[in-house]
Amino acid sequence: MSDAHPSLDPHATGEQNAHEMSDADIRPVLQFAAGLGALILVTMLLMAWLFNMFSARAARADVAPSPLEALRKPPEEPRLERSPPENLKAVRDEEDALLNHYGRIAREAGLVRIPIQRAMDRIVEKGLPVRSATPVPARSTP
Repeated sequence: MSDAHPSLDPHATGEQNAHEMSDADIRPVLQFAAGLGALILVTMLLMAWLFNMFSARAARADVAPSPLEALRKPPEEPRLERSPPENLKAVRDEEDALLNHYGRIAREAGLVRIPIQRAMDRIVEKGLPVRSATPVPARSTP
């Protein structure tokens, strides 16, 4: 026989698969879970305090502008854009007006602007102007 204790020897009872005879102790698992929960709670409280502190510091640093600020003239051109999306919309609206509406370019010269779609239709109807065939002078090689 084996030198091991008979209650610990799986072969002593004739069983092929041994297992623990007692359950695992749940106390350490619950202590770890409680400790982890407390750590998370303390961390959340510290973060809330830290955010409040930063918010108060930013509010104290925010001072009203000087009344002399109104007397200062704006900087030289080019300036930074205050609202790029609004500026882009204004540029696109201006381009749209130039490309899709009629307008007068020079009254005395009789030049007018027509919508681009109308100009393309006219080119399809009448074709592009063709240059007269003039012979190209031959280049002499030195």
